[in-house]
Amino acid sequence: MHIELTELLCCPRCGPPHGLIAFVDRMEERRILDGRLDCPMCEDWHAIREGTVYLDPDLDRAVEDTADLSADAATIAAALLGPPDGPEILLLAGAAAVLGPEVADLRPEATVVTWGPLPARRHGRVHPVVPADDAAPRLRPGRLDGAVLAGAAGAWLTALGIAFAPSAHVVVLDPEPGLAVPDAARLTELASDSRAWVGARD
Repeated sequence: MHIELTELLCCPRCGPPHGLIAFVDRMEERRILDGRLDCPMCEDWHAIREGTVYLDPDLDRAVEDTADLSADAATIAAALLGPPDGPEILLLAGAAAVLGPEVADLRPEATVVTWGPLPARRHGRVHPVVPADDAAPRLRPGRLDGAVLAGAAGAWLTALGIAFAPSAHVVVLDPEPGLAVPDAARLTELASDSRAWVGARD
């Protein structure tokens, strides 16, 4: 994970505003390859191995891709995020996390943080985080320029609401029928159909 992206993550236990402190064992070009992230409040620590942050204490836990997304899901997501306006930080979470490398290829100025299953291939601008469970990430306010989720995303939108920067675009692939967008997310629907829901931060 790029060292500057560690400021995006909060302690999974303590939540915002409690950030994590990076301890580096091995780094290349400002990307932490091996080390850990520590919480100064609860003293939990989370391993970084080969550039991937593991919030699960069991590093041998198998993380399987259970996504059933269409073959063109990455293309749809990249297009619905809107035209890029320079460098951006995108979060691909849950089942959509496996699309990280493809979305990064389609959005050349994007830095992509994946939260969930590991993508099938490594990519220089994709920074994987493997969570301990299916809980939504706890992130610092106003840092995300966009996000891609999949399926039942209502709870994720609530948790991520504070992390979206003004005018951030959010794409939900294969949304559940009648997706309820919580007020806390402060998102205005731009378009929706059975394949995708798109909203923008107020």
